[in-house]
Amino acid sequence: MGDTSSGADTRAAPTQTVRLQGYGNAPARQASNIRVGDTLMWNAGATSRVVGVRQAGSQLIMRLRGEDGVIRERRFGRNRLLAVR
Repeated sequence: MGDTSSGADTRAAPTQTVRLQGYGNAPARQASNIRVGDTLMWNAGATSRVVGVRQAGSQLIMRLRGEDGVIRERRFGRNRLLAVR
């Protein structure tokens, strides 16, 4: 059959959307498909850069660097839809 690898990003492309207050509809992915380096979007268009992800039982704990430069931890269920930029 031949080599089918294209070297492309294997993460799921955003096919779902979430509605953010003050911004509108934004593309979204499940929390389990978020990786370090991704940028998440919040209400009013605020953003956070993912700087760490770890599992804690059935949840994911993400370390997020906000626009103010402060790193905070947030917990998400694996199936939670998160807006991505």
